[in-house]
Amino acid sequence: MNICDFILPNFFIVGAAKAGTTSIYNYLKSHPDVYMSPVKEPNFFSKDIDPSKFRKDYKREPLIIKDENNIPDKHVAFIKDFNSYKALFKNAKGFKAIGEASTSYLYSEVAAVEIRKHIPDARIIILLRNPIDRAFSHFLMNLKDGLTTYNDFLKEVFHDYESVKDRSWGVAHLYLDLGLYYKQVKKYMDNFPSEQVKIILFDDIINDLQNVILELFAFLNLKTNTDITTNVYNKSEIPSPLFQKVIRILNRYGIREKFIRKLPEKLKQNILKLIPKTKGNPTIDINARRVLTDFYREDIVKLSDLIGRDLSFWLES
Repeated sequence: MNICDFILPNFFIVGAAKAGTTSIYNYLKSHPDVYMSPVKEPNFFSKDIDPSKFRKDYKREPLIIKDENNIPDKHVAFIKDFNSYKALFKNAKGFKAIGEASTSYLYSEVAAVEIRKHIPDARIIILLRNPIDRAFSHFLMNLKDGLTTYNDFLKEVFHDYESVKDRSWGVAHLYLDLGLYYKQVKKYMDNFPSEQVKIILFDDIINDLQNVILELFAFLNLKTNTDITTNVYNKSEIPSPLFQKVIRILNRYGIREKFIRKLPEKLKQNILKLIPKTKGNPTIDINARRVLTDFYREDIVKLSDLIGRDLSFWLES
C-alpha cells in the first residue's frame, strides 16, 4: 500500500522551536482553506527520534491512535506508526493546504529526506529566531516547567551543552544546539527546490506580522483576502519562586508525568493562566549575550550567506 494513497500534508512548519511556530500554526489554521493536524507536532518524519531514550522528565510513550474519530488533544506527540499518522488527516479532504508543525523536523538528521521521499512536492516553512533569544525563551519555558538544573541562564545552557553526551532530541535539552541553524537549514535547501522552501525570521513576525501572513498565504497558493486573528501564543513568562519549588517537587515524585501531562491541552493552558508570575519582562544578562554571540558568530555568518539575508543585527551584543 502506497503512502501517497492517503490524505497527507502538503506543507510542513519544520521549526525552529521557540521561534513562532505555534503562532504561525494557529494563524494558518484559521484560514478557511487550511487544515492543520489536530496534534500540532506529531514528529512522524523524525525517524531518528527514539522516545525510549528520552530523559525521565521528558518521557513520553509513542502515541497510537486507536479511534480516528477520537484523537487526543495534544500539542506534542511522537507518532511512529503510519496508521496513527494518517488518522490525523482523516478530515482534511477538500482543503487546499494541509499541514502540521513538528519542530523536531529542523533538528532531525533524517526528516528532510523522509519528507522528500514520501511527499516530494511538499512546501517547507522554516522559522528562524536570533539563536540567543531562542535559547533564552527555551530556558524560560523549562524554568516554568521546573526542568532546569540551574536558575542561571548561562550556567544552565552550557551545563546541558557540555555535560550531556547524547545530543538526541528528548535526551539533552539542546538549548544551544537548536540555534545552530546553518546545517539544519541546508538539509532542506539541499533536498527541496528553492520555490518550495519559505524562510521567515522571527524579527519579520514581530515587525510586520500582516505581511508575513500574506506571504505565507501566497506561498501556499491561498486566497489572501481573509481576516486572521493574530493573538500572541506561548509568551515567555517566569513563574513565582514558590511555584518553581512546587513544580520541581511534582517532577521529583513523577506527578507531572503521571497526571498533569495527561490533562487536555485547553485545560492545561487555563491552569497555567492561574499561576502567579514574577513582575516585569525577563531579560538576558549583557554578559550572557556577549558570550553566546561569540558562540554563534560563525554559524550566523554562514547562515546569512546561505539564505541571502543580512543577519549582522543578530551579532550586536
